Amino acid sequence: MKSYYLGVTCGVLGLVLLIWPATETVKPKPVAPDVVGKAFDIYEQLWRKLAQEAADRIDAGEFTNDRDVWDFLAQGQEPARKIAFEEIAKSEQDYFNKQGGWSALAHSKMLRSYAK
Repeated sequence: MKSYYLGVTCGVLGLVLLIWPATETVKPKPVAPDVVGKAFDIYEQLWRKLAQEAADRIDAGEFTNDRDVWDFLAQGQEPARKIAFEEIAKSEQDYFNKQGGWSALAHSKMLRSYAK
């Protein structure tokens, strides 16, 4: 009989704990800025702008074959990459400076962090 009351009491207490509002909120860990994601977002914006410009030039009759278009896009992609990936280059240089300079191990570790 005692085990019956003990079981009922545990059940009621368990139910109360489930519906009782939490007094302590769990704060999420701050997320480090994703320099790689940001770089690709910038590159995407610049690439789309370049694609629009290429389309406008095709419509205006400036390009008459696919080679002209590809050459134009290739010329525009290099400066877009430099702009987009400048922040990555700066953060990498800071990383190496904090490590006491470049090393193969540090560079490998950093590149693997990008892949995650």
